Amino acid sequence: MPTPNKPASVEVKYAPAATATPFLTITMPPIIEPSESTDILSPTPSPSPSPSSTPTPSPTPTERPESVVSINLLGEPVMEIKRCSEWIDPGFVAQDSIDGNLAASTTISSDLDVNEVGCYTVTYTARNVVGDTAEVSRTVYVRYNKEDYEAFEAKGKVVYLTFDDGPSENTEKLLGILDKYNVKVTFFVKNSDQLDLVKKEAANGHTVAIHTYTHSYSKVYRSEEAYYDDLYKMREAVYEKIGLRSNLIRFPGGSSNTVSRSYNSGIMTRLAKSVQEKGFCYFDWNVSTTDGNASTRTSDVVRDHAIAGMKSKNIAVVLMHDTHSHTVNAVEEIINFGLENGYTFLPLSEYSFQPHHGISN
Repeated sequence: MPTPNKPASVEVKYAPAATATPFLTITMPPIIEPSESTDILSPTPSPSPSPSSTPTPSPTPTERPESVVSINLLGEPVMEIKRCSEWIDPGFVAQDSIDGNLAASTTISSDLDVNEVGCYTVTYTARNVVGDTAEVSRTVYVRYNKEDYEAFEAKGKVVYLTFDDGPSENTEKLLGILDKYNVKVTFFVKNSDQLDLVKKEAANGHTVAIHTYTHSYSKVYRSEEAYYDDLYKMREAVYEKIGLRSNLIRFPGGSSNTVSRSYNSGIMTRLAKSVQEKGFCYFDWNVSTTDGNASTRTSDVVRDHAIAGMKSKNIAVVLMHDTHSHTVNAVEEIINFGLENGYTFLPLSEYSFQPHHGISN
């Protein structure tokens, strides 16, 4: 079974076969064979130029015009593959304004290891005959595959920490704590002025999933069309930041929310069915830290509820909010308890356990 996020690296070099250069045709002067009757004379010296003659200047070598090297990726600049699968490079186009096609002199370097989960960079460097270069990079995320999740979950004691409603001013601190322990989690994000932080969430190996753009129940649950407008708007906002479109979602209020009754009777029943038909995976939770309740907004309560839930579940999907400082302050103790007691922390995936609540609308 793979170890979560074990670092690894490997060097990859690529240079396509060079295009054959046409042979040069050289015309030699004819060789004259002397005969017996031919006198071989010394060359007649050229007359010396008169003092008034002006020497003919030597020709100036033609200078190479300034050229432009360019390289562009084919396919997406950000890609996801599953662990132990083959990665097929979509390719590139490299050109020079004078030399033309530079594919033969382009190198590809990377630490990509398809056997290890992580975030990798593939760098393409084009070079012309005089050494001018252009460079472009592609990001490749290697994720756990279906067999990995089946093996982890079969052992039990798996914890999926999930954080809703961010990014916020607390998220940077949370990312530092998670990085300290090499723990990967899932962020169900909404639109905010901190949205750039999803770049760091993704780069650090966390799952960036979709929550809502507005988190306005009256807007989101007014109709199915309104829900999908909100969902796709948020999905595209995240894509613009990280180059990936997630199919993992969490309904505002969860699938069991009753607030939606005030705006559209039966909408949650219909949405729970239709999102799956459209290829989305929706996640509720089976452990709540109650971190959003006014009466329980302390780090101790968040920690105790999380740990109690972890103890009671073989697979715990824990609901938290990185918009609350008291929640973020509890995370380190939750992680320490889990690591000391043999729990495995993982990010959610389409292959992981998907808790679904009983729908009340």
